[in-house]
Amino acid sequence: MTAETVATSSPESLPQQILDFLSTSDEFNSIQLADQWNLEHQKLIGAIKSLLANEGVLATKDVTEKRLELTGEGVQMADEGSYEFRVFEFVGAEGAAQADVMKQPFGKIGMAKAMGAKWVSMDKASGKVVRQAADVVDVVRKQLEALRTGVDENVTDKEKNELKKRKLISEVNIKGLLVSKGDSFTTSLAKQEADLTPEMIAS
Repeated sequence: MTAETVATSSPESLPQQILDFLSTSDEFNSIQLADQWNLEHQKLIGAIKSLLANEGVLATKDVTEKRLELTGEGVQMADEGSYEFRVFEFVGAEGAAQADVMKQPFGKIGMAKAMGAKWVSMDKASGKVVRQAADVVDVVRKQLEALRTGVDENVTDKEKNELKKRKLISEVNIKGLLVSKGDSFTTSLAKQEADLTPEMIAS
């Protein structure tokens, strides 16, 4: 079953897809499966809870995972670039007056970080902020993009701690369920429900 298939499926079919998936595996973590299926975690939890109404079909245990999430400022930098990179871009090849740089929303922090990275410097003769590096890579933005998409293997713990200090990411606890087959596990629940006729319900 592909992620695309699950993401575009109807809420009614999700419980059946969960049963089919569980029939070929011993257990799953709802947080990880939601990622795998490209699905909102709460939608998956809702489908699991609907299945729990059928006694003995599923067995569950509570689990908690720590995740790193981008703060509002972190999202902005992932979208638009880090403050230091935006200062570098703003200064341009011709340089810019320090007062003009500092007027920008990203100016104060960006200026300090860009100077610390030796991307820009103050030209005392002209009073301008000028580029010190010919070309730079916005590493902070790349790190934030990696963390946002969950492909963050190349972001080191030291780099993550630096992003935390800058309040660009925060650690959150996500509550999920470890789901396994119950004593009365079956994959035919949906079929049984579908086979019910109005006459059967009336009787």
